Amino acid sequence: MSKPTVSVIGVGRVGSTVAFALIPHCSRITLMDSNENRLEGEFRDLRHSAWFINKDCVIEKGNIMDANRSDYAIICAGKPRKSSMESTDDLFDDNYPVVKAIWEKLNIKTLILTNPTERLAGTLNKEVFRKPMAVPVGGGLDKAREQIDGIKGGYIIDRKGHTNWGVAGEVVEFIRRKKY
Repeated sequence: MSKPTVSVIGVGRVGSTVAFALIPHCSRITLMDSNENRLEGEFRDLRHSAWFINKDCVIEKGNIMDANRSDYAIICAGKPRKSSMESTDDLFDDNYPVVKAIWEKLNIKTLILTNPTERLAGTLNKEVFRKPMAVPVGGGLDKAREQIDGIKGGYIIDRKGHTNWGVAGEVVEFIRRKKY
């Protein structure tokens, strides 16, 4: 069975962690970011990592139109949540224009990791009805945090680590099981 191809749009903390976690499971990962210096650095680090993890996984840089060559697009672009005091409404207002501009150029299966994931994906799917739809990812991680640590809501940001391995694991499972 052939391994999927993925485009990761936004290679900050979340995007780079997700791309790293996907190396063993993909035949190609295309990286995109508006910050050229960050893109170049993450591209080099991930390409070097792939040499050890999965030599058959091609790591490349691309632009938004290149994403449509992939099986999946993973949108991680936007402003990260900085504190539990930041409202979800403010985060949505900042991130919706960014995510919408990206999503409108895609015609492939798209996972939304930018927060607030559920609200962004829901609004996109209502405003621009089409298939494939935008799918929010991260809710499973929130449920795991609540079950394991008893924390939920905005307070998560004050208590979680900063590596984003949890959401990366959720994405890997999603793609590995081809839930979409």
